[in-house]
Amino acid sequence: MKQFSSKRSIQILSNVLKEYGIFNFVISPGSRNAPLAIHFSETDEFNCYSIVDERSAGFVALGMAKSEKKPVAITCTSGSAAANYYPAITEAFYQNVPLLVLTADRPTDFVDIFDGQTIRQKELYSQHSYGDFQLLEDGKENADEQNFDLIKKAIELCFEKKGPVHINIPLEEPLYEMVSELPTFPPVEKTIQKKSFEIPSNLVAEWNTSKRIMILVGTRDYSEELEMQLSQLVKNHSAVVLCEANSNLRKEKFFSHIDRYIYNF
Repeated sequence: MKQFSSKRSIQILSNVLKEYGIFNFVISPGSRNAPLAIHFSETDEFNCYSIVDERSAGFVALGMAKSEKKPVAITCTSGSAAANYYPAITEAFYQNVPLLVLTADRPTDFVDIFDGQTIRQKELYSQHSYGDFQLLEDGKENADEQNFDLIKKAIELCFEKKGPVHINIPLEEPLYEMVSELPTFPPVEKTIQKKSFEIPSNLVAEWNTSKRIMILVGTRDYSEELEMQLSQLVKNHSAVVLCEANSNLRKEKFFSHIDRYIYNF
């Protein structure tokens, strides 16, 4: 028989993640996040990957998110474990990779009283995340409604910004109380805003009046459409294309080893 966490915040989180199609979970085992680990491992829709070292787990999730081109969730226990995610989070921030970071935490009353495995986790990644959300503890007034709104907002932000978003989840003991059935939740009304892109008119004018154009391609996911368009520009002698090693573009007419070509200039 399946056993799920009795924590309402985790049940709500699980439901909303399923509604948005976020099914890949990288879990670093621990005590405080045990309700999360057990719940998602027991839920058939989720693919759970256990990686003990949080730093490694962060980068595994980063690679999965880049490959899938959709958010991947990572979760760890409380304390300094959460700090080990930071290298992967900064990479995700600057590479526009959607990571949903779920850190289990002690109750808010335990912070700054020298309790074990307790640090200031709220807004821990604020300089390199697109959003930091602190869930209410189960039993607080309007906790279910507010937690639902916070989780929904966090997930939609992760999709919209294509970058890391942090949800900190305070969990009180007992941590291992389970239920065999989950409540039914209403469908989630999705309101993800799609980003529109328009080239500034002054840049278009400058492009059209320029006699010599150089395009430098930096870190990005492979795009067949981009490769085709750049190839056409090169074919028409409209531009020269220089590609960084991590641009994922390799064409005979592209300059892939930039340092070799500019060394003697």
